Amino acid sequence: YFELGHPVDAGHYWKEALRVAVDGQDRQGEVAILNNLGELALEERRFGEAEVYLKRALGGADHLNGLEYLRTTLELMVNLDYERGNFRGAYDHSQRLARVKDSILSKRVAENLNRMQVVYETEQKEQQIALLSQEKAVQEARLKVNRISIYALAGGGTLVVIILLLVVRQYRITRRNEQHIEL
Repeated sequence: YFELGHPVDAGHYWKEALRVAVDGQDRQGEVAILNNLGELALEERRFGEAEVYLKRALGGADHLNGLEYLRTTLELMVNLDYERGNFRGAYDHSQRLARVKDSILSKRVAENLNRMQVVYETEQKEQQIALLSQEKAVQEARLKVNRISIYALAGGGTLVVIILLLVVRQYRITRRNEQHIEL
């Protein structure tokens, strides 16, 4: 409703949503709604009401340690202080806002680094698995070649023995026949 240009309806629904969030102990929802109500009051130049909502939102965001909620609330607080002519308050809130933005950036960088580390480690493991698979295939091929060589040697050795036995047998038969002829 707020974006459609119906701030009164938006305020009514946000106040009802705030009651539900408070009753349901939805702290994040409460902070988000307080920020919306503070922004609405700020737009309508009801600075005192905006301050009440935003201070509650600030306390809730601090309690949650929700950096994004804190960033939104502080941005609205800077705008509120500026609109009121409280330049010292705007400066103080902007300084805190800068620290929060730095923390958000640091957190995102750390998350990205962690994701990249996981991707790197996963790729390393996949490469190790591929290398081990290749090594296993090479070992299996060598075993197969060794087995074939052993079978070939055994077969060749058996063939040589059979040929030797046949030669010896033929020699004995020839010798026997020669002895029979001599007799």
